[in-house]
Amino acid sequence: MTITFERPVLATGVGSGASERSAPPVVEISVLGGFRIVIGGRDVTAAIGRRDAHRLAKLLALSPSRRLHREQLIDALWPQAPLDGAANRLYKAAHYLRRATGLADGVVLSDATVALLPHADVEVDARVFDRLATDGLATGDAATIDRAIAVYSGDLLPLDPYEEWLEHDRHRLRGRMRELLRARGRFDRMVALDPTDEQGHVGIMRAMVRDGDRSGVLRQYDRLRRVLDEELGVDPGPEARALRDLALNAPAPERGRLLPRFDPAAYRTAGRTRCTGFRRSTVRHGGNSR
Repeated sequence: MTITFERPVLATGVGSGASERSAPPVVEISVLGGFRIVIGGRDVTAAIGRRDAHRLAKLLALSPSRRLHREQLIDALWPQAPLDGAANRLYKAAHYLRRATGLADGVVLSDATVALLPHADVEVDARVFDRLATDGLATGDAATIDRAIAVYSGDLLPLDPYEEWLEHDRHRLRGRMRELLRARGRFDRMVALDPTDEQGHVGIMRAMVRDGDRSGVLRQYDRLRRVLDEELGVDPGPEARALRDLALNAPAPERGRLLPRFDPAAYRTAGRTRCTGFRRSTVRHGGNSR
């Protein structure tokens, strides 16, 4: 069955007797933490209306060059629909999306491909995040990593949890975000992003060990133990248990007592408690510190 789509006429202006294409609009598309399309400073998201039009815009925004083969697009969005029914839904979705953008070439359909805003200057936040994350992790540049972290305002399209075509990119981007947070030592946010992230919990516990916060280590371990049991049905790993044991067995600060400073690397290599370096307790007695 051959289906022919309309080819929209591009808006043109006339000057000095010759047709000139108007300047391409600047478009910002957000897919991290939510969905939004802003064209020339105007938010057109609500005007899209139809669910199929929203899905079409999201899929194309995440596709390379915002372009996808027509059959791939139909398989992703309407896999159970008959070909003629899917083609009709695509045609209607493109119409509503084109109307919302106010651009005749907001969606361009051909016999082989479907393209979103092919002639516009488009910035998609997920693409910006990906580029900054790749550069930052490759070079170790803290400023670039921080810029990438700032772009990640939330998981990829969190209000579309059951779209199968989103799963790969959603997990990939979340994993990249964890790498960035780990590189910058932002363990609290790692745990906020994924409460089952044991490396994040361990990072928090290490900082508490360095600060001598034994009760904090135990609380964090208990939080980790509960979430792993409830969500995954597993126990914390050896590094978390070692930090817990250190907090349980550490002596209470006494006047003038030198307290051992924990070396996590030694725990990993030797598999036992090892202390390197010392710090003096700051407990004061009678106004004197010893």
